[in-house]
Amino acid sequence: MNEFNTCIMCGKNHKIQDAGDFKIYFCDNKRYKIHDSIINHKDTIKVQRMLNSIYDYVKRVPFNYEGGNVSEYLSFYYEETENICNVKTLVNVYQLMKQYPLNVIERIDKIMYNLSQKYPLLSDTFNILEIEKNEYRLLYCESVNRTKEIASIFSALLINEFIELAETYNNDINKNRYRISIKGWKYLAELTKKYDVLNYGFIAMSFDPSVEYIQETFIKAINQAGYEPRIIKDKEHNNYIMPEIFHEIEQSKFVVVDITKPNFGAYYEAGYAQALGKEVIVCCKEDVFKSADTRPHFDIVQKSMILWTDEKDLIFRLKRRIEATVKK
Repeated sequence: MNEFNTCIMCGKNHKIQDAGDFKIYFCDNKRYKIHDSIINHKDTIKVQRMLNSIYDYVKRVPFNYEGGNVSEYLSFYYEETENICNVKTLVNVYQLMKQYPLNVIERIDKIMYNLSQKYPLLSDTFNILEIEKNEYRLLYCESVNRTKEIASIFSALLINEFIELAETYNNDINKNRYRISIKGWKYLAELTKKYDVLNYGFIAMSFDPSVEYIQETFIKAINQAGYEPRIIKDKEHNNYIMPEIFHEIEQSKFVVVDITKPNFGAYYEAGYAQALGKEVIVCCKEDVFKSADTRPHFDIVQKSMILWTDEKDLIFRLKRRIEATVKK
């Protein structure tokens, strides 16, 4: 069944198509499917948080569907598991929710960043009603009373002088126009600088020549996800190696570990990163993992990991895992 209805993602009228347990949303130039496990979840606030996470993901991760083939659309579902689905077009929103800004300060950071991306010019203005109608997911809205929630967010931004009044409209605060203030742009500059400093992904693995191709694949995936790969052997230094490794891990947002070729140093570095609360992404070649002769140690295989078949598969899976689990 095809129908035109209000899109739950952007608030505009779009074609929505039933596809079994999924609904296909034809939203502007995006096409994606959302499973009933999300839309019909009993926790209404959680539903909004999941949809906000999907909106963020779709916005930053372009996906080219081929010839209108429905099976090629990005499909979102919700299941509380650490396992990653083997179907490349399926995205478990449970993983995306790990980076949701539940903390008020984190949410303000994200809101300011989103506003700066949507309204990047000094002359760009916006009002409550416009955002309430079509852009409310920029503000991570969760309430049934969306207008009131957005007004509260605007009030908080005004109190902190991150936005300022640009134009009044007959004393109607919902129609008054606002813009990002100079103080707001300075705040965003500091925010960007803080994130850039930690825009690293540390690679922990064996440096045996037989797995050098894995290292090169890690570098490509990390770069494609928008981060800078860090490898201790590439860094010039005069210090003992372990303090340098610790420093690199502390400065990185996440650590990618290869266990295709067992390496005690890589295990140690992964444990150190885990203790610091960093996101640790473990990868292993599928045939190595499944073989009784080469299967990694029991302790490490308990952690959710990326099992890959070839370099192309590894790049896709690692890039998607970074985008889904590492907080921007």
